[in-house]
Amino acid sequence: MLTDSVIGKNVTFKELQDLIENFNYLYATKGYVTARAFLPPQTIENGVVKINLVEGTVGNITVEDNRWTRESFIKKRLSAKEGEIFEIGLLEQDILKFNKYNDGVKLKANLEKGESIGTTDIKLKAEEKFPFHVIGLMDNAGRKTIGELRGGLMAYADSLFGYRDRLSLGAYASRHSVTPFADYNIPVNKYDGKVGFTFSSSFAQIGEGPYKMFDIKSRSYNYALYYTHPLIRKPFFELTSYSAVNYKQASTSFSDVTIYTDKITSFETALNARYDTKKGIWYLNQGVYQAFPIFSDVSKYFKYTGSLIRLHDFGHGIVGQFRGMYQYSPQDVIPYIDQFQAGGLATVRGYSEGLLIGRSGYILSAELMFPLAPQTITLKKKTEKRKVPFVGKYVKGIAFVDHAGIYPFKGEGPGAQTYHQSDYMISMGLGLRITLPGDATARLYWGSPLMHNSHEGYYRNPRFHFEISLAPDFDKLLKYRKRREAL
Repeated sequence: MLTDSVIGKNVTFKELQDLIENFNYLYATKGYVTARAFLPPQTIENGVVKINLVEGTVGNITVEDNRWTRESFIKKRLSAKEGEIFEIGLLEQDILKFNKYNDGVKLKANLEKGESIGTTDIKLKAEEKFPFHVIGLMDNAGRKTIGELRGGLMAYADSLFGYRDRLSLGAYASRHSVTPFADYNIPVNKYDGKVGFTFSSSFAQIGEGPYKMFDIKSRSYNYALYYTHPLIRKPFFELTSYSAVNYKQASTSFSDVTIYTDKITSFETALNARYDTKKGIWYLNQGVYQAFPIFSDVSKYFKYTGSLIRLHDFGHGIVGQFRGMYQYSPQDVIPYIDQFQAGGLATVRGYSEGLLIGRSGYILSAELMFPLAPQTITLKKKTEKRKVPFVGKYVKGIAFVDHAGIYPFKGEGPGAQTYHQSDYMISMGLGLRITLPGDATARLYWGSPLMHNSHEGYYRNPRFHFEISLAPDFDKLLKYRKRREAL
């Protein structure tokens, strides 16, 4: 104890002052900036010296400008409670954590003298972005038989009911398919654990190619109830858990006669990690998935899934992205809705979408993004020099190499087929990443297959892939409107 140095001893006034300073130093290092020790005027009798300790407490906690975030949600994420000892270090940590993990809202804190003696009021001011967004999408990531060109629209709210609960709604559509989807999640504790529900479905019909005459249609539905929870949150490392129960149903029909239907009930759990380094970021995902034979005896299987991504800054505007993904299932046959697919815009560019599918497989990809021109140029006008944006700010070049291997079940015994060239794909190519001032972005790729695949029914070399998105920044538009009204 601090007082051990003076109890039972003859002490000077300076030694008492040193003791007071030790108390105050301890308060400061613990973050109790409103707590102080002092020596009041007194008459020392029988060797007893009184030291007064005044520990400031938290007064009123108020929140301002929180139009889209409920006050109760913000206060629950603060360790400071009214009437408790005020600790500024803990308040700073809580605000930094809140601002980092809650997109679209930032907090600032001001301290004021409380109404009661010895109290400190905390006034929080929220800076919020407009929480509603719309994104328009277009790409050629559809399949030839149901329509390569796809259009999509997605709307989402960052804080639907004021609890930073996120709702996403949207749909993709091609000439012969529609894919709607929805997701809702809400934080359920102060540690940002979230419960969510997701739904997606697909309705497709073969509208082109030699199988059009059979009037083949497919229907699929996917429901999931999930929970995510942050396990570790450090400045350079984060680890989050994910667990979900799923129900999936997929059916195929010929001339409106259902041929078969898969009904799958499963549980999955995964760990997601992020590690920040001086030159980039690592992302790691590892998961396990178990399907149970509740509705069908054949719907019992197990699979491992995982991915590893590295974003690396090489300097001079050159950024690398390196990806690896895999799935492994020891089961011979699993429903197609849970199989691993590769080929196309998001996996192996240069091949048609979803060209290969199987119970197990892997994907490897390396991509470099580099500047094509300076981002700004300097214009001289008499004695004035002014920097203006140039092509390099909006357009960047891309070079990539993609590879995948897919392992479907090919039977057992002497007559079983072996894996060969057509179970693999490898390609390389070039592309452009375009970002325009009007909130529009585009990714354009030209991929060339380096290995012929006998499953490719629509061979092109090079094959062109594109994705265009338009996401208006409503927050910026509203701020611009307010400035115009103020003039």
